Amino acid sequence: TAGPTDKQRVLFSVWETRVQDYEAFVKETKHEWEKPKFEQGPTHPTVMVSWEDAQAFCAWLTYKERKAGKLGADEVYRLPSDHEWS
Repeated sequence: TAGPTDKQRVLFSVWETRVQDYEAFVKETKHEWEKPKFEQGPTHPTVMVSWEDAQAFCAWLTYKERKAGKLGADEVYRLPSDHEWS
């Protein structure tokens, strides 16, 4: 994309973060997460996550996948900017 991304390639995920993935983040990092009061299964989309929580999840996932050799040093998980989202 052009503009604020400095012509860097930006890939968007079409999948939502699942409860089981977010629970792994919470368990490993001791991050607090107030689960919803309704029942959710492990493959349901994660809800009740703030912008800051989502950023912390992205940082954790980047670290985890770099360590596993799935991401290069110049690759990162992050939330899209307003420009990219638009």
